[in-house]
Order: sequence, then structure tokens, then C-alpha cells
Amino acid sequence: MINLQEFIFCLCSVSLSSLSQIAFKLNTQLGNGEKIKYLLLGISLMVGSMLFVLLALRTMNLSILVMFAPLSFVLVPVLSVFFFKEKINTQFWIGTFMIITGITVSLVNPI
Repeated sequence: MINLQEFIFCLCSVSLSSLSQIAFKLNTQLGNGEKIKYLLLGISLMVGSMLFVLLALRTMNLSILVMFAPLSFVLVPVLSVFFFKEKINTQFWIGTFMIITGITVSLVNPI
């Protein structure tokens, strides 16, 4: 079973990774004067994400850690709604439900 600290490390890693993807997309949409700022922000967020992965791996199995990776498939589109005014359809919400259900089942009954 996963403890609270490991859970927080995993969520921080996925959150920072998702935010880095948003920063990289912002980098592609801005003028040359703003690009370097968002590029550096994206790189910094990705490094922060990797640090949380390393912290989590100190005490938990990789097989459990990778179960959190699909959360980025949920976070990036949701963040895109706020940052880029993108639209989310019903299929996305069905997929989100399936991802969260799969993660929950895997964490409750690990292999």
C-alpha cells in the first residue's frame, strides 16, 4: 500500500510535469521576447517533476509509481481549457473516469 508522503510526491510529479507541458505550449505561441521565459519555466518544472519522482522512488516500487503517469492525460487537457480556451468533449470525461478508476483499483489491489 502507498503512504501519504509517497502519494503526495507522485501527485506533485504529475502536476509539475503537466504544468511544464503547458509552459512549453505557451512558448510556441508567444513572440520571440517571451519565448525564453516560458522555455526556462517548462524546463524548470520538468526538473522539479523528476526530483519528486526520485523522492518517491526512494521508498516505493516503480510498478506503483508508473500508475500515476496517466493522470497527466487528465491534467493537461483540463489545464488547456483554462490557458488556451480549448474544449473538452464527453469522450474525454469517459476516458478520465476510466483512468481514475484504473488507478484506484491498482492502488487498492496492487499486484
